[in-house]
Amino acid sequence: MDRNEDKKERSFIRERIVPKKNVKKILFTVLGVIAAAAIFGVVAGVAFNLSRDLFGRETAPTESQIIILPRGDQEPSEGGDILTPTEPTEEAPTEAEPSTEEADAPSEALPSETEPEPVTLDSIFKSVEAGIAPVTLVQPAAEDWFNEPQTNRIELFGAFIAENDEAVFLITDGREYTEGSMYHVTLGREVLAMEPYGVDENTGIAVLKIGKDLLKNPVRILPVGSSSYLNRGNRVFLIGSLYGRYVAADEGRLTYISAEEALTDGYQQLLYTNMSRTPGSLGILINENGDVVGWMSDRSAGEERTAVAAGISSLKFVMNKLLSGEKVPYLGVFCRTVSADDVLGTDRKAGLYVQDVSVDSPAYFAGVQAGDRIIFVNMRTMISNRGLQEFLETVAPGETVEIRVGRMNNGTEEIINLSAELGER
Repeated sequence: MDRNEDKKERSFIRERIVPKKNVKKILFTVLGVIAAAAIFGVVAGVAFNLSRDLFGRETAPTESQIIILPRGDQEPSEGGDILTPTEPTEEAPTEAEPSTEEADAPSEALPSETEPEPVTLDSIFKSVEAGIAPVTLVQPAAEDWFNEPQTNRIELFGAFIAENDEAVFLITDGREYTEGSMYHVTLGREVLAMEPYGVDENTGIAVLKIGKDLLKNPVRILPVGSSSYLNRGNRVFLIGSLYGRYVAADEGRLTYISAEEALTDGYQQLLYTNMSRTPGSLGILINENGDVVGWMSDRSAGEERTAVAAGISSLKFVMNKLLSGEKVPYLGVFCRTVSADDVLGTDRKAGLYVQDVSVDSPAYFAGVQAGDRIIFVNMRTMISNRGLQEFLETVAPGETVEIRVGRMNNGTEEIINLSAELGER
């Protein structure tokens, strides 16, 4: 045997002793691993969904039906235009991860699903339409020549802003309400007659209470927002009995925001817009989120021909009292906030000065006079109408409060301590 043949034989022997791979066994092993992984994934998914549903039901927050409006909004700083703090927003719900097919989809298919619909006057009106209603104030009047009783009818406007388990609550205008008058609320084809649940002459707001058993169709409770976060230039919508028509809608911009407009025992924030109005117009001011941020009436607008609304944040104290069926504590002073610049070069000091005292009011009987500077009320420093209103939010009618005033006497401020028992309004 030559050398070449010997090499071939040894090569053949080496090839025969090399172990061959068991392909069939490897294939079965791989398939088994894949099947086990699939079964484990299915079981884990079912277990996750069951546990999520179980714990989700146990921890999900329940909606409470309350009639008290939230007071958690931050009020603007004293004086000037309102500074806008970072407004708290609700955390958006977490969406599920897109599948591989969705992730690989071209970006042109996404905008229709992710872009919010534009806010328009029509969309805002449709969102609040079920939360407003025509209101008529029917006043008794003198008898006619035939001794027949007569009535005066004043067309108004109302908005549903709160509810509890038994009733819904609607705000409307209370400036013209007199004893014996009745409010008529039109809901579809039904007209419900009722006395007001509460009226505040100071702000001109009346609250009507309607039992849910009287509602033939559901109404929408409009969300009450905060006027403290508004800025000049913000887009707003006005809906109500405008321009002699019910119901009309308009949109515009805020042109000016007053931090404090004096009322008896307090203040209101005024929101000026570039929208026109006619005397007697009533309406709600809505922001782009669909929240009520203002209430417009002749009380807020006065002689202005442009729409001016009272900021809802400055009205919540009174509205909460009316919604709760409680009385608003009453002192009876109309004051003006005087700044350091106002008294520059004079003998007077900056602070809260009394411009008028209501006759037969608690302040009147306590001896408070026009021109007095209110220094303390129950040892709480008073420098603004807002501070006075915030103090009255902490007390109740019938309580006695200690008032320290400064009164000018021959060019010198004399300190006087007075006591007043709060009334109610």
